[in-house]
Amino acid sequence: MTDKDFLKKAVEEGNVAGVLLPQPNYYGIVEDFEGIADQCHAHKTLLAINALPADLATLRSPGEWGADIACGDGQSLGLPLSCGGPYIGYLCCKEDLVRKMPGRLVGMTTDAEGRRAFVLTMQAREQHIRREKATSNICTAQGIMCLWIGAYLSLMGQKGLQEAAALSYAGAHTLRDLLTADGAFAEAFPNQPFFNEFTLKCEGVCPNQLRHAMAEKGWLAGIAAEGHKDLLILCVTEKRSREEIEAFAKELIACKKELVNK
Repeated sequence: MTDKDFLKKAVEEGNVAGVLLPQPNYYGIVEDFEGIADQCHAHKTLLAINALPADLATLRSPGEWGADIACGDGQSLGLPLSCGGPYIGYLCCKEDLVRKMPGRLVGMTTDAEGRRAFVLTMQAREQHIRREKATSNICTAQGIMCLWIGAYLSLMGQKGLQEAAALSYAGAHTLRDLLTADGAFAEAFPNQPFFNEFTLKCEGVCPNQLRHAMAEKGWLAGIAAEGHKDLLILCVTEKRSREEIEAFAKELIACKKELVNK
């Protein structure tokens, strides 16, 4: 987890322009960022939080933590995996940082008949407005992905997003319970809260060997944690049924036993 003592010391020593924190973190742990924004702002340091947007239907948002900038990958908002893309990122900031954002901003208003409308609100960073200070050259055209996500959000609504998040949460905790029930696997970080990603210890087996064995049986068994020889990170989304979760857990335990006995 984030070393808060180290972070506090580094910020207090100065010369830290910004702090970037993940939520959930690399191992799937949902961290408590209470007070970090105040520490950063007291020393003129910006706080940015990288969060998965679908998780924010349930988790506390970057803005609620006091972050100046929120960013992340938008794939979880209805985009298919599609062999790696195309995907889309999101970038949000507080109002006093808006003019530092690249490209143009579109805002919501009403037309002459009082109907909801969207118009170009600001383009101060565009090349044809301020060529020498323009940042629009680092923008990308993600129109089709914007349309896709817009359609997904309009169909799901707030209630649908919360239901999907609840299914992901329940599925992940069910899988964790199944895999650790008989001691085949152990939690890498016991008693730490997680949403739909979690990390297990694969004692006696290399995680990549286990992943390859599962792949031969048609399963994608998470990823091996970088820098560790025995940690496997797993994830469950709302698309996985109870039957699929149980079948996956049974196969993963069987694969581990086979590898241990070789």
